[in-house]
Amino acid sequence: MDEAASSKFTKYLKKFIKVCENNNINLSVFFKNLETLKISYVGDKQLSMPNAYGEYDPGTNEIKINKKGKKENTIYHEFLHAATKTEDDTHVYVGLCAINKKTKSCIGYSINEGLTELLAKHYFKHGESYNREQYYTLMLSKIIGQDKMQEFYFDGDFKGFVEEFSKYINQDVVYDFIMLLDRYFNSKQIYKKPSDDKDIIACNSILTEAFTNRILKENLPLDIAQDILMNYIDELTNQTFTDLNTGQQQVIPGPSLAVIKHSFDRMQIEYIDNGSSIDTTPHFNKELIKN
Repeated sequence: MDEAASSKFTKYLKKFIKVCENNNINLSVFFKNLETLKISYVGDKQLSMPNAYGEYDPGTNEIKINKKGKKENTIYHEFLHAATKTEDDTHVYVGLCAINKKTKSCIGYSINEGLTELLAKHYFKHGESYNREQYYTLMLSKIIGQDKMQEFYFDGDFKGFVEEFSKYINQDVVYDFIMLLDRYFNSKQIYKKPSDDKDIIACNSILTEAFTNRILKENLPLDIAQDILMNYIDELTNQTFTDLNTGQQQVIPGPSLAVIKHSFDRMQIEYIDNGSSIDTTPHFNKELIKN
């Protein structure tokens, strides 16, 4: 790291390394990137997204911290990005995000930011941003496994992450999920239009199908498997988040009814199809009904 930056950020760097090493986190990528890492304070106009607390540029291996922001809330998040940047002939990888060198297109931005903020919250007690992305990363980790997600992240192993996800659903659908989640959460910045609920319904449907496949692979007792699936679907349905910019509540729709019914059928969960809704009373009262 350059000398000008090291004097201002030494204590944060030392804490980052100490916490990671105490938690057996692989820092081999970070130490390699640290040799050329640059860190600086900047104004709003020097950031690619105005009013952002900070950002990491994998192309220049540079962290920029907004002078107006909360340094400690930001620096560990950006260190995590710098700790996960790798590349091959065609792509630059930052955690679970892949950037095409030729087109500069990015895939996996939402999942990567969600996991980065989750890790910043878990290990450094700072994780106030990307609350919706954090949530979807958590729901995905219930399919892939939290430890595996973290391992792929610190290795900058986007391909390994995709292959692991593909154990539970077709790989083409995995890429659909990643791109739809990116489009939903970044539509205003990238696509210059409001988010489309169809995208998040599709994402939730993919998660539901993949989670169902995961549960069926585990060969659990049927009643336990049923409860686990219903809890997962319930958690995915009608989630409410607070928009950090406006303070307004945003309700995000759950999976499609068709996908829920298909999962229920596969798991032998009794329900009543009301056309526009599903009544699960028969499942919860099955003993009463049978008697």
